[in-house]
Formats: sequence, structure tokens, C-alpha cells
Amino acid sequence: MGAGYLLPKVVGMGRAFELLLLGDTIDASTAEHYGLVNLIAGTRLATELIQNDLNPEALARELLALLDPIRNRSMREQVHEVAGKLGERGASGRAAQAVLRFIHG
Repeated sequence: MGAGYLLPKVVGMGRAFELLLLGDTIDASTAEHYGLVNLIAGTRLATELIQNDLNPEALARELLALLDPIRNRSMREQVHEVAGKLGERGASGRAAQAVLRFIHG
């Protein structure tokens, strides 16, 4: 199973078509929510704090935002939906095994 099979199951057919076939570039604001949880959620659920974006101020901002009861409840609900889409525990292991089966024929 390659990206052409797995990607639509994760991000939906429209976004998969856009990413795989059109070859369009995406801007930074779009790429910002392309982390796995965000891809599956279909929205920017969690901020990707990587490389230069991970600094004390950004981390504090994101952690403080989680203290807001409404945002916290919303995020928990969305994470629960993402978990439902992934199925039972071990989704990453199942995905890795599928990739290996695809590679080895």
C-alpha cells in the first residue's frame, strides 16, 4: 500500500488528489497544519512547534491556551475523533507493516 492508497483514507480524497496529482505547492499557512494529527483532523488542531518555531514563548502560548476550558474541551473532542479514525491502538505499527508489505511485494 502506497501513498495513493493510504493518503485518501487519512486526509480525504480531495486533499489527497491535490497533494498527489496536481503537484501544487502549498503556502506556509497551509503546511502549518499538515502534521499527522492535523491531517487526520482536517484542521489545525495542534500547532507544530518544530525547529525554530519551538521557543519558550511559543510553547508557553500553546500551553496557556490549553488552560482555556472551552478550547481544552474542543481539542479533547477533536483528538477523540482522530483516535476513532485511526482505530485501535497500534495504527503506526499497522501502517509500517503495510508499507513493508508494499515494498517487498
